[in-house]
Amino acid sequence: PRSGNSQFIPGDIVEMAMAPGREEEVQTTWMDPLVLGVDCARFGDDQTVLCPRRGRDARSIPWRKFRGKDTMQIAALIAEMHNAMKFDAIFIDEGGLGAGVVDRCRMLRLPIVPVQFGTSPDLALDTSEGAVAYVNKGAEMWGRMRDWLKGGLLPKDVDLEQALTGREYGYVMRDGRDVIQLEKKSDMKKRGLASPDEADALCLTFAYPVQPSDHRSNLGKGQQGRHQVEYNPLASAYNQAQAPTSGPKPPRSYMPHSNR
Repeated sequence: PRSGNSQFIPGDIVEMAMAPGREEEVQTTWMDPLVLGVDCARFGDDQTVLCPRRGRDARSIPWRKFRGKDTMQIAALIAEMHNAMKFDAIFIDEGGLGAGVVDRCRMLRLPIVPVQFGTSPDLALDTSEGAVAYVNKGAEMWGRMRDWLKGGLLPKDVDLEQALTGREYGYVMRDGRDVIQLEKKSDMKKRGLASPDEADALCLTFAYPVQPSDHRSNLGKGQQGRHQVEYNPLASAYNQAQAPTSGPKPPRSYMPHSNR
């Protein structure tokens, strides 16, 4: 079958998002929010994953994966990516090792947003399947990610595909209604599956809404962004004050430099 009864994300929508030539079908603009999801890990089989996403596109900018990095090294890698990409927001899993990464990134004045998977969800989601409620923030982010996948773009990655499709779910009662609860990572490992690090990094990019901004200057391969303009607020006033009413113009050495 295409998916099991308890499989949270069906395999067919993941295959569609990873399909070659999918770029022609996915709509993206320079104004789409550019965000980074960071799932932190250090020891064992788990890995740190940095997932960039711009609107519907999570393929064009390469993901980065590491093992055995400490908090300072992970923060430095995040800062390196931000200096190149200028993210609108960086969502970091604050649990465990992530708390140290968050502290260091704050010192570096990066636009970070700490996220706790176990906190309460913000709201019930109106998805393509109707109103859906989740037991915690982590399940809510996975729900947003699942709905996004139907029109999203992903890199072809076997580990990412398994991380997205391997997790199961069930229902529990909260406030008199059924809400979705995802399978614990420890239970996934008991079934012989790896920790869904890649999927967690992607779902973090859906933690909170982000204000859009123009990214042509840092992603447009030389195209000038709307916010990059030639502007010198004092040049006009200086020219009017210095320009004589008649006679020769002043030497060029006295003219203010253009602020490029």
